[in-house]
Amino acid sequence: MKKRFFVILATTLFLSGLLAACETEPDSVALAPLPTLAATVPLPLPPTNPPATLEPTHTPPPPTETPAPPTETAVPTETSVVSFAATDTPTPTRLPGILPTLTPTAMTPMEIGQGFPGEIGSNEFRIHLVEGVAEQAIFAAVRTDPTVDVGLLIFDGNINELAKESEQSVQDLLITAKADREANFNEAGLMETLAFTPKEDGDVTIVVTSSAGDEGRYRLYAFDAASASPNVVYNQTVELGSEQSTAVSATSNGGKPVVAFINPLDSGLDGQVVLSQDNGIVLTTSNYVGAGLYESAFHQPRTTTGYAFSFTNLSGQAGLFQILVVAMQDPF
Repeated sequence: MKKRFFVILATTLFLSGLLAACETEPDSVALAPLPTLAATVPLPLPPTNPPATLEPTHTPPPPTETPAPPTETAVPTETSVVSFAATDTPTPTRLPGILPTLTPTAMTPMEIGQGFPGEIGSNEFRIHLVEGVAEQAIFAAVRTDPTVDVGLLIFDGNINELAKESEQSVQDLLITAKADREANFNEAGLMETLAFTPKEDGDVTIVVTSSAGDEGRYRLYAFDAASASPNVVYNQTVELGSEQSTAVSATSNGGKPVVAFINPLDSGLDGQVVLSQDNGIVLTTSNYVGAGLYESAFHQPRTTTGYAFSFTNLSGQAGLFQILVVAMQDPF
């Protein structure tokens, strides 16, 4: 009995000690902080219903057009045909350089129908006087050495008197005044032509001008209806009905030019010149200006050549035309 009591007591004491030990606080242990993990960014998910086609956000520029290749200007040959457009526009440019000694005594009279031989320097004016007849056309033409480029001016009157009336020097008048007719359309070595009808009897001034750097020989011609000339092949006033034509044949003197004019005698008439070789090949057609003004066509061959000129009234009425055909033969 005592032994049993002892066992129970010992067991009780053991359990009491064990419970007291459990109530004692344990020593604190410092733990290292856990590393902070970066936040994970969720990847974008594709749209649930993607569009079938994406619309562009801007309009693409239109395709660039391929530029056309530049047009090359044909270089005239020795047999090139040159047509002269008898028009007041564009107005040829007159160069300001003139002879320092240009005075009234520098003017040279010349006879109608005769070719006048002269020489001209760079940027010069050469002044000539002819006797004009009222209402009778004067046809002027100038030819030069192959390297010389010249122009023509015509003033109705004596240029000395015109200068006095305008209270200018002859030099200033030549530089600034508008001539009654001007021509400076062709290149070096090619002819320039003019036609002019004075209103009264008296002097008409014809001026030859040169371009910068050009100097050499020229020969100036002036023709009218009344004066004979060895250079003139045909010089007649003819009546042509509406759309009616007349033809004139001519042969060049070696390689010297041939030139033809048709000049209406009424302001309502319009004429045309067709220049052909004698084999029928058309070289040029001159029909550049309107009614009341002359037309001119010329050709500069290399050798003696036959030509046919056809003159036509393009007006809707009949009328008179002055027709002049020249085959130049004078040497320089």
